[in-house]
Amino acid sequence: MRYKREETFYKVNVEDILEIVSEELDVGVNLIVSKHRTRRIVEARMLVSYFLNKYTNMTLEQMTNVFSLKHHSAIMYYLSEIENLIESNGAIRRHHNDIDRKIKLINGLSEKGCLSNFSGVTGEEFVELVMDAVLDKQIWIAKENLLLLWDVRFKQYS
Repeated sequence: MRYKREETFYKVNVEDILEIVSEELDVGVNLIVSKHRTRRIVEARMLVSYFLNKYTNMTLEQMTNVFSLKHHSAIMYYLSEIENLIESNGAIRRHHNDIDRKIKLINGLSEKGCLSNFSGVTGEEFVELVMDAVLDKQIWIAKENLLLLWDVRFKQYS
């Protein structure tokens, strides 16, 4: 099985992903990177691995260092297992989708003129991202995006 990344450049880092997954699953960052093996912690670790693989240029070896693992085969196992869980487990799928939205929101706001990063996002998905930001008390992010969204739409119809 090959683990391929999207060709898009993302400006999200390890700390961002760890924090988002930690908040979403209500598991401390220190527990995610620890050697604890309870189901909830391992699922959080799998999701972090999945998003590190998807949104960063980290190698499997570098990902093992995040979790202080001995061998990159553990990351390979996490990646294959989380894909199966996303397909079969509704709760994991919902967490995956919520985390993915938050990462895309952070990535889209990482530079001025950020709406270009939302080119594949529909209007409804964009509003959902903004509402997630508001609900997460990131109102300044939502306000900035709404202003940029208005500016882009205004220019289209002028």
